[in-house]
Amino acid sequence: MFNVKKVLASVIVFAVSATIFIPFSDAKAAVNQPKAKEESYVSLQQTELQRAAVTQNDPIASTKVVKRKAILGLIDALDNSIDWVVDILRSENVIDGNVARSFKRNKGVISSQLLKWIDVDNIIDTTKKQLPKILTDLGVTKGVAHNIAIAVGYLLRIADILFF
Repeated sequence: MFNVKKVLASVIVFAVSATIFIPFSDAKAAVNQPKAKEESYVSLQQTELQRAAVTQNDPIASTKVVKRKAILGLIDALDNSIDWVVDILRSENVIDGNVARSFKRNKGVISSQLLKWIDVDNIIDTTKKQLPKILTDLGVTKGVAHNIAIAVGYLLRIADILFF
């Protein structure tokens, strides 16, 4: 009968040699036939923000307008409907009761600082770094001030996501 080891070895040798030499035969055929150039054009869809950026030729200014509106919306929510904002933060376990009370007491300071920082490139980092010191100067404990800054950063991130 057949010797399985010899047959298997022969098949492996044939397969390896075929995989080595077949690409060379294809390369030789490709040299003889020049390729035709294919050009294709794809039209991309644009969002309103991209269209506005193209017409204004200033994409940075148009995204800052959207971000500015998001921050102004957050400041308005802090000034007018602080209970709703705090309820969202408490439901997401971002703050606890003590932080919520201090957040409500200092909503005016927080919103005025956000108005000062509205044109900063990275307002979230600025808030997390500078807001705790401002709040501790007003008598808020260090840990609570830090948690309030984290909560405001969380709100800014949500506003950024919702308006982009």
